[in-house]
Amino acid sequence: MKNILKGKIIPIVIIVVTIILAAVAIFTSIRLYQLRNVSVSPAMPESQPAADYTKGTVEITCNSNNSSRKFKVFLIATGESPSCSTTMGSCPTLQNNVSTYSTTYKISVEPNSNISDYKIRYKKNSNWCTDKCGEQAAQGACHSSPIQSDEEVTLTSSNPSFTFDVSRTSDSNIACGSYQTDVWILNIENCESPSPADYSNPYAGTLGWGLCYTGMDCPTTLPTPVFTNTCNLSFTLGVATPTPTAVSSLTPTPTATATATATATPNSCNGSCGSNSNCGSDYFCYQGYCRNASCPTESDCSCGTSTPGATGTPRQVVTNPQEPSLPNAGISAPTIISMGAGVILLVLSLILAL
Repeated sequence: MKNILKGKIIPIVIIVVTIILAAVAIFTSIRLYQLRNVSVSPAMPESQPAADYTKGTVEITCNSNNSSRKFKVFLIATGESPSCSTTMGSCPTLQNNVSTYSTTYKISVEPNSNISDYKIRYKKNSNWCTDKCGEQAAQGACHSSPIQSDEEVTLTSSNPSFTFDVSRTSDSNIACGSYQTDVWILNIENCESPSPADYSNPYAGTLGWGLCYTGMDCPTTLPTPVFTNTCNLSFTLGVATPTPTAVSSLTPTPTATATATATATPNSCNGSCGSNSNCGSDYFCYQGYCRNASCPTESDCSCGTSTPGATGTPRQVVTNPQEPSLPNAGISAPTIISMGAGVILLVLSLILAL
């Protein structure tokens, strides 16, 4: 008996190892098949849902311990213009051409029949910073150049909501930097609890806000404009000839007339200017230079197209680039058939070995 078992130990070990390796291979193949539609390229990450550009939906429950006077106040950012989907701390891959950013807010109440009106005081705030993707010191928020105002609205059971906008234009009037708008509740009349100290601090949960990254840094210095306007002056001088008269002395009375006429020729594209009047009819004065209103940052005023008469190659504008597709990862039908054949051969070998 021992001799019989001794002669079969090595084949049994080989069979067990083969079974284990086959099981690992089958499991790996099944897992690859399940993940066949998942992108595996660093250049093509998995698609992410559109980022929510608002944060801090506010809900304040007043007089929660007194059901006869209990009511709720809500503050939420409901929209933005233009669309500028931004995730705080994540710089956009595509630039947002935004020079004025606006967020729409809504304050509403869930009324109580025992209270006739709800006077709510709130603060509006707008910020603009030159950083293309928020300020690093503020973890991606934009806290520079604040413009603030305190407002008040009275809501009723028949008029329980109020919608308004908070807007901000860049200080340079060009599309660059980052924008942030904020609204927070300061005081609610007839709200005995929580006390105003509990919700007047915007960082205590009463803040609604909107955020927009343009992905474009603002220029730190601007070139000094050099004015090249010329003035053509012409003078006409006239001197009166004295006429003697029969008097005891002659008193000539000379007269002089000077006429000055200044004519300035409007400048063309990229010419220097001090105001719009220094530029031709197709241009306006932008930071000391005559530029096309459709693309003020471009010195050739072409707005991405070639200018008639100008030399050079027009820039190519790429819209809606198509991302390359990857082949499906995993296994296909031939692989499954081959795997099944391998399992059958493995079973037949076990039968023959035993």
